[in-house]
Amino acid sequence: MMPWGAIAGAVAAMTLNKREGQSRLPAHAAVMWLACVAGFIAAGRWPSLPSLVGSLTGLAVCLVPWWFARRVCVPLGWHRAAWYLASADDITWTRDHCGAGALAAAWAVLHQRGDRARALGWVRDRLARESPLRGAGVVALGLLEAAQGRRDQARAWLTDADATHELATPAAARRLAAEWRALDAAERGDWDAVVELGRSASPRTALTRWLGHVGERLQGASLERRWSMAAWWLLAGRWRVTWPLMRRAWAPAAVAEAVVAPVAAFRPPEDVAARTRVPLLALAQARLDWVSARAAASGDDVAAAAAAWDSALAHPDVKAWMHQRAALLGVTDLPGARAALEDDVVERLLALARGGSARLPEAAEGAGTVATRVTWEARHALLEEVELACEAFRTRAEVRAALPSPDEWAAWLGLRDAVDAAMRRGGPGFRRLAFRAVNQSLTPWAVWLWNERKERPLAHEAFRWMATQASDAGDESAQALHEKNAACGI
Repeated sequence: MMPWGAIAGAVAAMTLNKREGQSRLPAHAAVMWLACVAGFIAAGRWPSLPSLVGSLTGLAVCLVPWWFARRVCVPLGWHRAAWYLASADDITWTRDHCGAGALAAAWAVLHQRGDRARALGWVRDRLARESPLRGAGVVALGLLEAAQGRRDQARAWLTDADATHELATPAAARRLAAEWRALDAAERGDWDAVVELGRSASPRTALTRWLGHVGERLQGASLERRWSMAAWWLLAGRWRVTWPLMRRAWAPAAVAEAVVAPVAAFRPPEDVAARTRVPLLALAQARLDWVSARAAASGDDVAAAAAAWDSALAHPDVKAWMHQRAALLGVTDLPGARAALEDDVVERLLALARGGSARLPEAAEGAGTVATRVTWEARHALLEEVELACEAFRTRAEVRAALPSPDEWAAWLGLRDAVDAAMRRGGPGFRRLAFRAVNQSLTPWAVWLWNERKERPLAHEAFRWMATQASDAGDESAQALHEKNAACGI
């Protein structure tokens, strides 16, 4: 007779010992299996071979669910099974079971062929219910972006996950994020990024380490490095797929061809002096047209065009020609006409400066009106953009307008990347001005996340980032405050 009382007692004991935030499935499964075997033995019956094999297989699945999720469910694209198995693991994922399930499900979606819309919606709906979102969930969101073909967004999510606090992002999530980034960088030919990922002291997969060695060989590393590369290749597996790249890196002359983009330079028209009485004005207009026609004008190009116009407008020959033309056309307000021309030039140059991603132009000491206006108006517009973006976060904190965890992370990543880009474009002086707006608006938002919403992994990242920005801006008091907040952990 089966000892159902003993089995019920074992289940009750496991339920009482359940720890909050952990599934305890492996321990539960082991106790249940032992209780069932003990029941069979007490009843004088031995289980048949098929039932024994089946029970052992079920026990193995319950003991190492992450291994089965990663090796079976993910390659087959079984996103639901991958979610449930990975979220039940207590060995690899001791702190983030929900994130583990989301990561495994998103990874499985990435392996699916055909229409992924339903699977993507299922994973996103499950993620939206979880709060707070930790590092594994961030990796999952990055993989979901990759599954939709949005590689730039996926790269941003996975880069952020690799930089989060070690307690927020388990080592398995860091390894997977770095592996995807290394494969993506290798596909784009960015071997510097591949080498950096492979050399990192953070947790990495054997495939990532091998790709790092391949990048070193393609950049001209010595032949002695080939043996360590071969060892990592053997450990990484996937030999049939990676063999062509391995053979290329093994060759004695394995050096990737560097693609050097030609540097375009302004060339003034040769017959400008013959075609006009005011060559300086024509040259300034030609330079402005050349900068406008470029796909991505640099700050130096815009500054050179502004300086050319200042030089032309200040030249005596140009001033004399403008007086003659004003008298010929009956223009009585020559200063107004000159100001209108200057406004038009400044407007065109500002559109070029603000439209690109290069560093903003800087006016040299003693620069003219056009260069000075372009320099300061471009920075003023960029500062307004930063202030408005940060103020939206402060307003949400004041009115307690909470977003779901994935949306909160997405908003934060978008703001952080935008502010970082603005800081790079504006230069040191702009950085000091912009940090005041960042500090005043984002500090209440991060404190709200920590104290009330318990989104501590995200708040921790915000405090760390603001401490770095304060250091770059030279604000020691703000740096000390944010370092103290970040030291609270997650």
